[in-house]
Amino acid sequence: MLSPHTTFRRIWDSFILLLTIYAAVETPARIVIGYPVVGWLVWSDHLLSLFFLLDVGFNFFTAIEGRGGRLIKNRRLVATHYLKGWFIIDFISAIPFELLTDFGLGLGRMARIVRLLRLLRLLRLLRLAAFMRRLGASASVSPVILRLVFLGFWIVMGAHWLACGWIAVGGCADEVEVGRRYLRSLYWAFTTLGTVGYGDITPSTNTQTLYALVIMILGAGMYGYVIGNVASLLANIDVAKAHFTEKMDQVNAFLRYREIPASLQQRVRGYYEHLWESRLGYDESSVLSELPPSLRLEISLYLNQDIIQKVPLFKGAPDEFVREIVNALKPVVFTPGDYIVRSGEVGEEMYFISRGTVEVVSPEGNSVFATLTDGQFFGEIALVTKEPRTASIRAADYCDLYMLDKSTFDRVLQNFPALYSHIRELAQTRLRSRRD
Repeated sequence: MLSPHTTFRRIWDSFILLLTIYAAVETPARIVIGYPVVGWLVWSDHLLSLFFLLDVGFNFFTAIEGRGGRLIKNRRLVATHYLKGWFIIDFISAIPFELLTDFGLGLGRMARIVRLLRLLRLLRLLRLAAFMRRLGASASVSPVILRLVFLGFWIVMGAHWLACGWIAVGGCADEVEVGRRYLRSLYWAFTTLGTVGYGDITPSTNTQTLYALVIMILGAGMYGYVIGNVASLLANIDVAKAHFTEKMDQVNAFLRYREIPASLQQRVRGYYEHLWESRLGYDESSVLSELPPSLRLEISLYLNQDIIQKVPLFKGAPDEFVREIVNALKPVVFTPGDYIVRSGEVGEEMYFISRGTVEVVSPEGNSVFATLTDGQFFGEIALVTKEPRTASIRAADYCDLYMLDKSTFDRVLQNFPALYSHIRELAQTRLRSRRD
């Protein structure tokens, strides 16, 4: 049973979508223009049907996603799900109608019917629409950009079909060259849809007039829809940036109203600029707090588990202990020059460096003894003992840290009494080594 997330399956689905777009463009054009089907066009018809039939077969052997993202690989359930879903559309679009002509069943009036039946392949565009919805729901690409791209795609595809319809009712019949006739018809479709028809291509029969009226009504409605949607999409093309800009306007208004000194204003703006560059202006804690506990834990583990495992105090600890500790971490940000801890004070927090650089300095701040950077930690002794800090720690640049406070650590440790003596012994050993 194939997984829908394998590389092969993704490539195959993308290939089938490209074939679907090709069929949606080529099939109506062939019907109305009637160009000869020779050479590679013959092979393209047969290969198109073959690949669509293979896709039907693959779908019977591809696992489906159940609730919670769990893959269902039971063949009976997969087949039943497919038969009740996309099977009819996929099967009809895979029927090789062109073979009916090859076997002599496409003569006279039957030939026209066979050509029209090939339009059933356009049903696979429903698959394309479903794919666009799934892609738009993913976070890998900006949904606003995708919606603009999809809107443009359907407008171009619709104009192509309307141009084919204009040719079918006899439009631009004075053009002898096939390519120029189609190009002029496409030009008519776009100008009519855009409600800016210049009058250089006009209907000459009742059928053409009725067709043009329908397209103009459609175009008037579509024009308002497109303008409204595009304006809305462009206004929200970057939601995070709009949120950050609004936040900065509020901060700047507050700083001016309270007459905060210019140097302090610059530090405040620098903090928010760092918050934008590192987290798109969002508070990580508020985002995680809105998630259910299971998802919040999974994301916290993904972000912080490697950091926790580097701490000697936690090495060899049970997974349940690490999970609770990770879930209790709080993100904090320090600006350049901020003292995170000071020598001699009794601390109750330890810190993990996610991004940035801190300096271990003398109490006066004149001498730098060491530099700590991404993935390192400090202040762990404060979690076990009430000894004063042995050094001062100062932020050298903008620092993203995770903080673990003693009260939370003690609460978690109550559920794991066997670890307490081990961790306390390690902390005392590290403290003695620092004093020596």
